[in-house]
Amino acid sequence: MKAPFDFNEFLMLLVLVVFFGAIGYALYAFILAISYLIN
Repeated sequence: MKAPFDFNEFLMLLVLVVFFGAIGYALYAFILAISYLIN
C-alpha cells in the first residue's frame, strides 16, 4: 500500500520551511536590533 504522500518530499518541504523560518526570524531580530541601536 502506497502512502498518500511521498515521505522524502514531505521531509524536504519541512526542511525548507524550517530553513526559511529561521532566516526570517534572524532577519526580524537583526532589524529589531538595528532599530534599537538607532534610537
